[in-house]
Amino acid sequence: MRIIFLALIAFSLTIVSCQKSQNPEEKIKALVKERNKIDKEIAQLQKSISQSDKTDKFRKVKFIILEPTEFNTFLKVNGKIDGDENVAASAKVPGVVDQIFVKTGDKVRKGQILASLDDEIMQKTLTEVRSQYDFVLTVYEKQKRLWDQKIGSEMQYLSAKNNKEAMENRIKSLQEQIAMYNIVSPINGTVEDIAIKIGQSVAPGLPLVRVINLSNLKVVADVSEVYSSKINKNDDVEIYIPDLNYKAWSKITFSSKFINPFNRTFVVEAALKQGAASFSANMIAVLHINDYKSKEAIVIPVSNVLHDQNSSYVFIAEKSGKNYIAKKRVVEQGANYNGKVEIVKGLEPGQMLITTNLNSIIDGETVNPQ
Repeated sequence: MRIIFLALIAFSLTIVSCQKSQNPEEKIKALVKERNKIDKEIAQLQKSISQSDKTDKFRKVKFIILEPTEFNTFLKVNGKIDGDENVAASAKVPGVVDQIFVKTGDKVRKGQILASLDDEIMQKTLTEVRSQYDFVLTVYEKQKRLWDQKIGSEMQYLSAKNNKEAMENRIKSLQEQIAMYNIVSPINGTVEDIAIKIGQSVAPGLPLVRVINLSNLKVVADVSEVYSSKINKNDDVEIYIPDLNYKAWSKITFSSKFINPFNRTFVVEAALKQGAASFSANMIAVLHINDYKSKEAIVIPVSNVLHDQNSSYVFIAEKSGKNYIAKKRVVEQGANYNGKVEIVKGLEPGQMLITTNLNSIIDGETVNPQ
């Protein structure tokens, strides 16, 4: 309106000027020419204002251009740090603990005696047998000397020899039985736990002294059987140790094919790099297992997916002249992780996904970028 007003003022001034310098006919021609020019300018300005008003009425939206990207999902499970060799030494015979030769934290070798049981009775028996053996050995040596001189009967010599050998076998057997009263380390490693005290009665098979070899560390975790088909050996995994604020990437080194019937889980293991931090056995660890990976996926925010009774859908913007038209597209969703979802059907790279005003947009509506 202001422009029109200024045009009228200019027109009036022109009339005044023409009246002073031209005759009536020339003045009329000049005024008509000037009026036509002003009318044309007014019409153009009104058209421009009308188009601007119409454009302003279109809904303003934001959108993103879809591009293929790598998409990964991760399964979070809790586990613990363990040694590659983690065993509990136990007694082979029942008895009472007599001595403990190690303490927690000691380095031990395979076969080293960790503790012993009371073997007094066995030792006394061995002493008696050795006394008898001395007598039998003396008899055998005399019979042998006589037999070497062709004196005496062969039967006497063989009988003495048999008694000697029988007694030697008995001594060996007793020594082996006495050795069973020792609790020995089955591996090279570090003593992590001692579950016995002197004077305590123990039975075969009970875990008494735990020894762990920390030269090869791993994280062990139980995973629900639901994921048994998704997790495999050599899958990528991020290991997080909360107490040390430690993170590192590794690989799944073992994925059990046995489902525990009591808790419906299976065991997975991941290698842990030695020396990267001060790890301890049984320290809590969190595994983020990469259970799905797609190299070129169409991924959008979950919040951009709308739903009706029959399907899931999104809105895309298609170019139409100077404006854009909102189009409804039915989509099929794939993996979903961390607020993002893979669209496996319904969208293509290069399309413009509308991300705002989704609940009020109408299919076919004209929209413009915000």
